[in-house]
Amino acid sequence: PAATALAESRAGHLWLGGESGLARWNGTAFQPVRTNAELGFQGVDALLEDRSGQLWVGSAHPVHGGAARLSPGGDWIDLTHAGVLSHTSVNSFHEDRQGAVWLATGFGKQGAASRLFAGDWSHLKKADGLASDRVRLVFEDSTARLWVSSEVDGTAVRQQGQWRIYAPQDGITGWEVKC
Repeated sequence: PAATALAESRAGHLWLGGESGLARWNGTAFQPVRTNAELGFQGVDALLEDRSGQLWVGSAHPVHGGAARLSPGGDWIDLTHAGVLSHTSVNSFHEDRQGAVWLATGFGKQGAASRLFAGDWSHLKKADGLASDRVRLVFEDSTARLWVSSEVDGTAVRQQGQWRIYAPQDGITGWEVKC
């Protein structure tokens, strides 16, 4: 099966996501940690260890996607069935300078840039200034600009509270930014 995501923890552990689930490098080989059935979604396409040591695991599968978190203590938290995702297709994660974790979600015309900060969820959509509800990537640059890319509608950039949409005619090399 194909490998689709790789992350290294602060403790030096390597995590590998792929078509059949999640594995961890034990120093000699990758050992399966959770299969698709155990995760509750199809494949692993996105991984992030946040500053608190939680491992975020996501699947971008258009029908059987989802997300879960692994606490430093080894407890799994199911986000797919918790009613917090704008869409179960989770394309990527990003932790911003405030410590908020962003989930880029969506497929087709549905989704959002979903943010978890201090226990509260919020969601940014096209109506809020994004290029599309179908979000591929959230990224905060060194000047605190927030970049939110869509699949086919360009990239929105928020600077000083204002959104601007960039498309190929503005000089970006394509409609979609994935990573």
